[in-house]
Amino acid sequence: MQHLLKISSISLLFALLTLTSSHSLAQVLSVGDEAIITATGARIRSGPSVNTAKISLFPNGTTFKILDVKVTNKGTWYQVDTPKGKGWVNFKLATSTKGDLTPPRPIAPVVPPSPNRGSENSPPEEKKNVGTGTDVLYVGDSHSVGCFGTALDNAMRRFTLSGRSNPLRVESVATCGTSTRSWLSGPNKTKCGYRECGVEQTTCSASTKNSGKNATLNEMLTSKRPRLTVIALGTNDLQKGYSKAEAIAETLALIEQVKASGSQCLWVGPPQEGTAFISLDKFEKFRSALQTAVENAGCKFADSSKYSDRNKITDPMHIHYGCKAATAWGNGQYEGVIKGDLEQVFGASAEAGHDVVQ
Repeated sequence: MQHLLKISSISLLFALLTLTSSHSLAQVLSVGDEAIITATGARIRSGPSVNTAKISLFPNGTTFKILDVKVTNKGTWYQVDTPKGKGWVNFKLATSTKGDLTPPRPIAPVVPPSPNRGSENSPPEEKKNVGTGTDVLYVGDSHSVGCFGTALDNAMRRFTLSGRSNPLRVESVATCGTSTRSWLSGPNKTKCGYRECGVEQTTCSASTKNSGKNATLNEMLTSKRPRLTVIALGTNDLQKGYSKAEAIAETLALIEQVKASGSQCLWVGPPQEGTAFISLDKFEKFRSALQTAVENAGCKFADSSKYSDRNKITDPMHIHYGCKAATAWGNGQYEGVIKGDLEQVFGASAEAGHDVVQ
């Protein structure tokens, strides 16, 4: 009995300490108080919820007066004035201008790993030598296994964030033969090419592996928690016997997983393919439908057909490019589209902004 009482007392003490710690680190200010943004950038919403529209962005150091305080089952929010009218900011992104309150960056108690994604307040998973985690998750098919993916991957790894000396932390997985459906269902085994590079690597070489297996995109989003997800798929949707409607529906399902994870989304469309593989008319109809669907779903679309030339395809399948042409495609795609997107997400002015501390 004494042993049980001792365990119960320890458990109660731990719970009280945890509760006390969380309250002391997450003090809520009052109406009329002056506050300052402590996050890199904070999204201002039209209502006290992450599900409402973004109307403005407050950079780090922005001061404001709290007009109202709203406590919901998803968190606490401050109402603020913006040039576009009144909006709401999550209280965890600001602290008192008086400096007498601990900045509200809660330290969560250690909990065992879970297969499901945590709450909005869950800390990022630790990774060796990578600071706060994954900046970019990049997945793709055989084009990304080869020289196109290597060029794009390394270009993103060379991108240096403002105010941070180390380059972008990129996690990349490319599996030959995969379609959008493959990344929904998984795991996908391949014997025609596989490339995987972790965030600890500053450069990534073209694949020398013939076989490998990747997880589903949703599993990777849960474990890696990227701020930006780059998906380079579409070619195999053209050859797997899927209807255009099926391919588009599965594309939208992947985008929904990305958005639900809190990551921003960039879809790299398929390059020009050989006419022996698909007619010009069918390719253009698919590319156009894919772009429209991706953009309507709130994901940025990077059109590879602008940076590739089907006359430089070298393989008998009429799909793959030689390394020189594939590298030019990857570098062109990066300079023409993706670099600008990285600057928007990780740039200098206010970066992307967060609804909650990450």
